[in-house]
Amino acid sequence: MHKRYLFIYFFISLLFFLNAVLADEERPVSEEYQRIYNALTTLEADPEQVAEIKNVTLRRDEGTFLLKEGKLALLKPIDGRIHVAGFVGIGSFRMTPPTQVEREHLARFTDEESVNQKLKTAFFFFADETASELQQKLSFTKSRLPRNAQKEVDYALKYLWQNKKKRFDYLFLRTLLNEPENGLFYAHFAERQFKPWFFEINPYEDEEVRFSRRRKGASFLHLREIINQFHLASEYRQPKIIYQNKSTLHITHFDIDVVLKGSRLDFSAKTTIDFHMLEANQNWLNVFLYYKLEVDSVFWDNGQPAEFVKNKDNAMVWIKADSLMPKETARSLTFHYQGDLIERQKDWFYIQSSKGWYPLHDFQQRSTFDAIYDKN
Repeated sequence: MHKRYLFIYFFISLLFFLNAVLADEERPVSEEYQRIYNALTTLEADPEQVAEIKNVTLRRDEGTFLLKEGKLALLKPIDGRIHVAGFVGIGSFRMTPPTQVEREHLARFTDEESVNQKLKTAFFFFADETASELQQKLSFTKSRLPRNAQKEVDYALKYLWQNKKKRFDYLFLRTLLNEPENGLFYAHFAERQFKPWFFEINPYEDEEVRFSRRRKGASFLHLREIINQFHLASEYRQPKIIYQNKSTLHITHFDIDVVLKGSRLDFSAKTTIDFHMLEANQNWLNVFLYYKLEVDSVFWDNGQPAEFVKNKDNAMVWIKADSLMPKETARSLTFHYQGDLIERQKDWFYIQSSKGWYPLHDFQQRSTFDAIYDKN
């Protein structure tokens, strides 16, 4: 090939490459979202807030932590609030599930109907009264942190954060973005680091209380396996336990316009969701969309663009509310998105996600649909 044409070919190829790289870069992320996300992923013990522990008890529903001796440090604030603490020392956790079914299920894992687990480290995340309770019971001063304190914090984060996908556990993001005082309590504790246990009170679950262990498997897998899940003790004292829908919103209708292009059926879509609010005054809303799909834009029903976050290879889409909406407010959002949804193998085509190809909020909600398919 002539050198001149070779240069032109090289230059054009370089432009295509740079364009692909720039297209692959994620759009600027909301400053508010990024601030919370960064704070969660860089948790650090505060050497100015360390207390000596001697027989301190924390009781949360059916779970009781006895911190016999050691040091407890508050971690640096998130958006001005104390949400995290770490303990190194000697302690224990006790719990007896409130129902016979759950007690028997616990025995299948531990051979006992109650938990009495020793611990040497604990990581607490809370959006309840824990911070004020600790500050009342303990005297925090500047002190040397335990040598392994930060390593324990970093290890606990592995069960909540997938760095590559920029995904932090939904429970914690929803709490800090919307309701920093919602009753959340989460504990990761262990006698031996690589065999942790977990106790949590999740205000967004119908059965709020959960006890888990590390799922068995390779050491690089950091997954929790649920052993027990049950209602708050106060609910069992009621004549009848009533199911509570704790979703943020209810999508009542989907209007889906799909375009399938070319021999490989390249997928793109415009979907409008009509919804009404189930929770009032939410700063951020969320939907789920298949992780390989990319969102190009989102618009409110008044035509204004919506601020949103969807990281690459992450199924969660966060949308910044344009106002604090009262409960039952009816609104619409329109999503424009595309990506690798349909896989072709010779003359067979496979949809890689049967539900994730349109934005969902709750997989159990009933909705109506209008759908149009256009094959180009």
